[in-house]
Amino acid sequence: MRKPICVIAGAGPGMGVSLAKRFARAGYTIALISRSAPQLAAELQPKHPDVHGFAADLSNTDAIATVFQQIQTQLGTVSVLIYNAAMVVPGFASELNPATVLEHFRVNVLGAILCVEKVVASMKEQRTGTILFTGGGLSIDPNPEYASLALSKAALRNYALSLHRELKGHGVRVATVTVAGYIHPEDGFDPDKIADAYWRLHEEDAEADFEVLYDQAYANQQAKA
Repeated sequence: MRKPICVIAGAGPGMGVSLAKRFARAGYTIALISRSAPQLAAELQPKHPDVHGFAADLSNTDAIATVFQQIQTQLGTVSVLIYNAAMVVPGFASELNPATVLEHFRVNVLGAILCVEKVVASMKEQRTGTILFTGGGLSIDPNPEYASLALSKAALRNYALSLHRELKGHGVRVATVTVAGYIHPEDGFDPDKIADAYWRLHEEDAEADFEVLYDQAYANQQAKA
């Protein structure tokens, strides 16, 4: 029997790797998408042979279409999509220019919408599936030094909520882990612990709350668990 497929779009050496390990441990075949995904997959495969890497630029519309076609051809229908990509560049709101904002939105928001587009029809048809997003605390409490990131994370959070309200009646789970801190094991925001939050959201019913606010209080609680 073929294993279910989990796509992690925006897979890097921190959160992306932890998510891959968590879902692989639960019996999923993992498809990592990023420029460095093939190298990451090669590092994980000795212990997690069902992790596969697909190189793609998530700011490129054609690249996203191509990579999802490759995944569906080689691995099968996607059961879980996790959008973890983000472009993080400092800059004050008064210094923003349209070109910079558009560049960030291509990765942080438009890339998510395009990835969802590639999986949502089959999920609605089958009345099952999960779509998860990596949100940011800046979407709720902006840091003036990262104005563009705050803008795009706020847009992503609103998109996730809209999608949740639309798809919960179709049996599709949509949720976001809103990480309000710097992801690092020694700072309380351990990526392995955060990955567990994604798994818990995935296991919940489609009607459940759409967000886990992973702030310092939540991180402290998880550290004691």
